Amino acid sequence: NIDTGLADQVIEGLRLTTKPEPLKPAKPVNTTLAKSTALSIMLNGPQDFKGRKLGVLLSDNVDANLFYSLQKQVSQIQAVLEIIAPQVGGVKLSDGSWIQADQNIDGGPSVLYDAIVILINTIDTEKWLKMLSVRDFITDAYFHCKFIGYSQGAQTLIQKLGLSENMDQGFVQINEISSIEKFLTKCGQLRFWQREKA
Repeated sequence: NIDTGLADQVIEGLRLTTKPEPLKPAKPVNTTLAKSTALSIMLNGPQDFKGRKLGVLLSDNVDANLFYSLQKQVSQIQAVLEIIAPQVGGVKLSDGSWIQADQNIDGGPSVLYDAIVILINTIDTEKWLKMLSVRDFITDAYFHCKFIGYSQGAQTLIQKLGLSENMDQGFVQINEISSIEKFLTKCGQLRFWQREKA
């Protein structure tokens, strides 16, 4: 007893050959009710990223200023930033500073985060491509319609994962403070649902 269109999607998704008959309702169904925008989850989202969690996939030698700017702006909007790295010990940024990781990539899948950022250097692309958990982290975030921020160094990785042709408005290149602001504003929508229709 669900929406006919939704029922058809479920039937197709499960590859059922026959459509089950709906159960007889206990009371007559009132079909005269108008749609309510007040009850719509999609139309009444939070519109900001406060209290949400951003997963940052981080490698050695990433621009320290870029990382610290991202960290500062995430803190200012009262969101949570977690570092995911190949080793939980952490990474060394371009200025030599050491950043402790919150998660090892093998134990920190993108499903744990509301949005992700990929901050890696170009040199490590081939090494990262060999890590199944890195590939899954990025592709899962894409197929779960999450917003994806990425540094210039991550472009080759995204391309080699076969996602460059599918880059949409849910992808934001992060290379300066204004682009970080743009990305975090977009993250307020929580998901880029248009990706499902592509």
